Amino acid sequence: MLHSFSAILSLLVPAAVAAGSKSTAESTTTLDNLQAAFHGESNANARYLAFAWKADEEGYGRVASLFRAAAKAEEIHARNHAAVIEKMGGKAILTLEPIKVNTTAENLKVAVEGEVYERDIMYPEFIEAAKRENATAAVIQLVKTVQERNETVVNFSTSKSLQ
Repeated sequence: MLHSFSAILSLLVPAAVAAGSKSTAESTTTLDNLQAAFHGESNANARYLAFAWKADEEGYGRVASLFRAAAKAEEIHARNHAAVIEKMGGKAILTLEPIKVNTTAENLKVAVEGEVYERDIMYPEFIEAAKRENATAAVIQLVKTVQERNETVVNFSTSKSLQ
């Protein structure tokens, strides 16, 4: 099943993204943070697709649809991060992590925890670093991404009861 996720994800990420490529840009905190965000969003996309399949398997069609919608949002975030990385002279590097799929209830808990961490800790730190480096395009992209986290957190949180 994980091989099929890799195949699916390879169709979703920009053609310019290649695993193992080296960035030609000077490394900065912002560029490193954008790469970390790209990595996280790309892996969240694959993880949420796997969670959707599990939710369907368990008969939670509404939750499966929510995971698929979140996966699409993560894909868009990854593409947008990749565009800013390239604008800054870097190259987005995709490395897929193994996906652990549990029950739908457990998957929702994992999803909420990840989204809350990104919204409350990770992205605010990345935004501050980008501001310090005067990386305007990165600030705009990161702020937009963190603002969209609120809706995802609410949707996942209200689905935790699996009603």
